[in-house]
Amino acid sequence: MTAMSILAEFGSTAAVGPLRCGATLNGIAATLGPPWDIGRVSKRRRWPHLFSYGDVELCVCRCRRVTLISVQTWRDAIELPVPGTGTLTAYAGPLTHARVTEELRAIGCPFTPVTLHQPPG
Repeated sequence: MTAMSILAEFGSTAAVGPLRCGATLNGIAATLGPPWDIGRVSKRRRWPHLFSYGDVELCVCRCRRVTLISVQTWRDAIELPVPGTGTLTAYAGPLTHARVTEELRAIGCPFTPVTLHQPPG
């Protein structure tokens, strides 16, 4: 399995191994072990909180459910959970937007780019 195939699966199933929105942190930890604690989203509030498994970051609400998943693909080595194994594996990076979208197109996964509007200046 390659990083691109794992990310393509993520793009088409919205899950990276056991990591998916709506999953409980305890349920994920039962498969992958305890997550890395990245810290609070806000300096004033404990929740939501960020955790990670390798380069997959999870935003978790107070009820301990995953509300957002982001995958860091810009690093020289990208550590991802291998679906079906419960382990993390390092892959060569970085992965560009062009490579990821090309792989999604190759497996027929529709996607719509999100355009973020920045204020002038």
